Amino acid sequence: MKHLIRLSDFGEKGIYEVFRLADELRAGKHREALHGKTAVLFFPSASLRTRVTFEKGVASLGGLPILFPPETLDKKEDLRDVAGYLANWADLYALSRIRQDFRRDHYLFIGEAGNIGRAWKEAADVLGLSFVQCCPQGFEMDGVKVCHDLDEAIADADIVCTDAWPGEHREAFRTFQVTKRRMEAARPGTLLDPCPPFTCGEEVSEDVIDSSFFAGYSFKSCLLEVQQAVLLSCLEF
Repeated sequence: MKHLIRLSDFGEKGIYEVFRLADELRAGKHREALHGKTAVLFFPSASLRTRVTFEKGVASLGGLPILFPPETLDKKEDLRDVAGYLANWADLYALSRIRQDFRRDHYLFIGEAGNIGRAWKEAADVLGLSFVQCCPQGFEMDGVKVCHDLDEAIADADIVCTDAWPGEHREAFRTFQVTKRRMEAARPGTLLDPCPPFTCGEEVSEDVIDSSFFAGYSFKSCLLEVQQAVLLSCLEF
């Protein structure tokens, strides 16, 4: 059995193996792959999309999901935080299906040095993606090219990714909102991929969510198959 704590645990070859399994799952294969198996699941209390898709994913593969409350893990053991990584891996799979070559796109991440940003950085490191962070001074990630001017950064972007503004530092991010006007200054065909739950009027404007730049709510439709593929790959199916 394999483990997935970071994308680098799988590497480039492993990521494409997950993509291959996800393709097969979308085609209706492996529907009894977890028959007779039980999956014990723990999620943060605020988890929504990840929890629902993993529960449904286990069940639709023939397994039995058992969800434990997160406080069950409030013990002395040191648990590593894995939140935020799979969601962006699922985004890359979705992009691989709709972009001519998602690895040649220029990725712009707008947000602080948190879980979501580090997940995108790790994916960029593993797959060799062009990746730039845009943020106010003081919120930079180590080892990443950073631009502090959103208008300058977005002009060279193909995929624009956002994260929620940090609660105690919202004012610092006021000038970093992605609007329709700003997206119009990006490369032709640029997509906006905000990490949900996003807040209109903060990291994104209402007009850009209503525009063709927004990748759309269906963009997360690949999350189920990717997380099922992760399960099968970790079980060395």
